[in-house]
Amino acid sequence: MPSSRSSGSWRSATEAYIDWGWGRISEEAFSAAFDQLPASILSIPGDERSEAQAEVCPILYDLGKIELLKAWSEPVFNPVAHVWLAYAAFDRSDWLETVRQVERAESLLDMNDVDFAKQCEIRLLARMHVDEDAVVPGDFAELIRRYRSNRLGRLEPRELREWLSSADAEKLRPELRDVAENTLATLEEIYRATPEFPE
Repeated sequence: MPSSRSSGSWRSATEAYIDWGWGRISEEAFSAAFDQLPASILSIPGDERSEAQAEVCPILYDLGKIELLKAWSEPVFNPVAHVWLAYAAFDRSDWLETVRQVERAESLLDMNDVDFAKQCEIRLLARMHVDEDAVVPGDFAELIRRYRSNRLGRLEPRELREWLSSADAEKLRPELRDVAENTLATLEEIYRATPEFPE
């Protein structure tokens, strides 16, 4: 029989995260609840692993607990784990892994249910690091299309904006840089015109 630490503690941790976010509990109470989270998804009962992975992985990413995120994402019981592994890879500048994880997410998930416009954005930026010559203007058009078709709320093109202001963007071939800057302007317009929360 699984211990209460294995079975119920992941639910307690996710509830505490929500309560903490709304200011209903102190940071100390949140930390105490979150410290009860098992160190690995494999400590969770088998019939709960998919749900637990989907609930806990975004929290671990948000908290910056990347090593624990990896332990909770592998093996994959819920393909949404690939989304959070992609974000973590992007944050640590692991461009090949970013592309790999986004492509796995895209192949396994209904992308109407996840934030795939952002996944498309980080994949495009990762590809520009890996092989700029393989990136074409149509890739930016696809990013715009994804932003326009997003139904999950307002998305800010932060990653593209930050990349265009970095030294890496200065090395981009001029015609692609122009396309990237025009794409950012379009995404900023979409951002400003989109309600913060979907109706």
